[in-house]
Amino acid sequence: MSDEVFGYKCPVCKGLNAKDAIYCNVCGHWMLDTVHEAIPVTKKEYFSGSKASSSKVVSIKSANRSRRRTGGNITKVSSWVVILAIIALIFPFLPKGHTVSTIHYPTDVTTVSKDYDWTFNNTNYAWHVDVPSALLEWDRQMHDTVVSYYASHNGYAQEAMAESMPANVTDLVMSYSANTSDSGVTWVEEQQNYTFIGSLADALNTLAEEEHFNDEQKIEFLQSFVGGAIPYIENASYQLPAQTLVEGGNCGTKSVLLAAILKHLGYKVALLEYRDQDHMAIGVSANLTEFPDYTPVSFNKDDLSYYFLETTEPNWKLGQLSSDKLTDPVISPVN
Repeated sequence: MSDEVFGYKCPVCKGLNAKDAIYCNVCGHWMLDTVHEAIPVTKKEYFSGSKASSSKVVSIKSANRSRRRTGGNITKVSSWVVILAIIALIFPFLPKGHTVSTIHYPTDVTTVSKDYDWTFNNTNYAWHVDVPSALLEWDRQMHDTVVSYYASHNGYAQEAMAESMPANVTDLVMSYSANTSDSGVTWVEEQQNYTFIGSLADALNTLAEEEHFNDEQKIEFLQSFVGGAIPYIENASYQLPAQTLVEGGNCGTKSVLLAAILKHLGYKVALLEYRDQDHMAIGVSANLTEFPDYTPVSFNKDDLSYYFLETTEPNWKLGQLSSDKLTDPVISPVN
């Protein structure tokens, strides 16, 4: 009985294993391997070698852990090397970054702050803008006034409201009347907002000059700000430029904002209203020098040609029509 096989010794690590072991409990060797066969041991040999085997087990496991740790470290190092190599390869092609100068107000002027990020020609731009709270409140009041006026279907009530309004407010309200050809021009030229937008336009223009943009590139750079940095909000109607800057805008209010920026910088612009499509864009009179992969679209009014410019989204080119359905707009020059 003492010569009966009680267990097996691993041919690789010499560790002792139970009789029914399939894999060595020390090194993991397959104990049924017929090339490197396991060595049968008796009960006496098994227990006499168990102490030494235990010692060996600790030693081998420690070595295995050491190898695993070393291998893990090597793997980690290799991974970092690969990551750094990839970064080094793509870094030259990552968009550069520029920051537009912030306009500062006296400490006694309360402001609302907004941070903008957008991309133009593979370059990232960032801008921190402070909007005077009093101006923003005025814009919101104008929005509410227009909504209240046109929500009333009582002619007498509208007449009473109009009589109580200051002349500048009446002009803004009536510019949205179906009987006017204004189409929002008055909102571009509203004095308080136009003055405020002028300071922002100058800051954007300074950076555009530093980038050595030509007129066409400068116009498209400004379009990328309005189209890309300011969220599109479908129902954001009847907003003056400062409110659009803070709260986002739709095609009409974004068009008013961009028209005000371009007008301040000396460009001849027009609002293009597509009443059948319930859409608005702007037209800009400029000399195109680059014609990539589209046919520039322009519209004539009073001996001036205005190239179409979309305002709802970024990366539209000057003269690039955003939809074939946009034809025959109502053209309202802002000159």
